[in-house]
Amino acid sequence: MEKDSKQLQERFDLDRDGTIDMKEWERARLEARREVQRRRGPRDVAPQRSASDPTVEGIPILRQPRDGRPFMLANAIPETVDKQLLVGGWVFLFFSLYCVAGFVLALK
Repeated sequence: MEKDSKQLQERFDLDRDGTIDMKEWERARLEARREVQRRRGPRDVAPQRSASDPTVEGIPILRQPRDGRPFMLANAIPETVDKQLLVGGWVFLFFSLYCVAGFVLALK
């Protein structure tokens, strides 16, 4: 870690005062971004977007669709999520009916 710090200072400390100020740090960040883009290649570099586009610097922003379509964020494929929700719904319905039946029997 200390070796990396020394390398950073040698590379980006332009005024050689021993610290990396904000201007030098921004230069380091810009060079890091360029290096990542160079390694990824042109296919992964996002074009500039307009203000109405749901991305920020090529990073997708997840939000509800503007046209009113259903929106759900999940870590599984839709078919699996559908099946889980369906099973959960049936379990909830069965449990609810069981509770209602128990309540009715308790009132008698």
